[in-house]
Amino acid sequence: MDIFKNLFKRNNSYESRRLTSVHTDKLSNAVNVALELMLAKDCPCRFPRFRYLSSFYHRDFNIGAVFCADANYLVGRAVSNSQFLILTGERPEKSLGDYGIDDIYSCLKCQTKYRHIRMQYSINFEFEFLKIEKLNHTDDVGEDIILPFSIYQGLYGFDQKQVNKALQNFKLTSDQEFVAYLTQKK
Repeated sequence: MDIFKNLFKRNNSYESRRLTSVHTDKLSNAVNVALELMLAKDCPCRFPRFRYLSSFYHRDFNIGAVFCADANYLVGRAVSNSQFLILTGERPEKSLGDYGIDDIYSCLKCQTKYRHIRMQYSINFEFEFLKIEKLNHTDDVGEDIILPFSIYQGLYGFDQKQVNKALQNFKLTSDQEFVAYLTQKK
């Protein structure tokens, strides 16, 4: 069932997949595999592509509200993965999110600190992203970002012009290509 069928307008001017249980299950599995591969090699913090996608926030692109399902799933899995990030505090002062408190997570391997920010635009439209508070390494093991950035599920929004602006930086790929792109080592 496509729970977002009335929320997001669809047309042929951009690529996205319907938010069905089949596609969201594939995205969930792809994100889990990608995190496992990064953790086996080092930690996700040392992968520029992880940092880029997990920090996706539409305002950084100077556009209106655009939702990236791939980014939200990645952030959700990262903050719930006890082998990667642990909750180490809260930041109530100068909260960047809509809930008055941003959670602070630390990487178990390199101690990089992230601010977990949550913003809600409607009952079914919530953004999650990670903002690096302190990066604790100087060398990356993952490949640099190459645009357009590979994503599996796609981008969605209320205003098609805003989605199209964001799409200049992204392309839709298979779940396997998405995992390979995120986890590629130098």
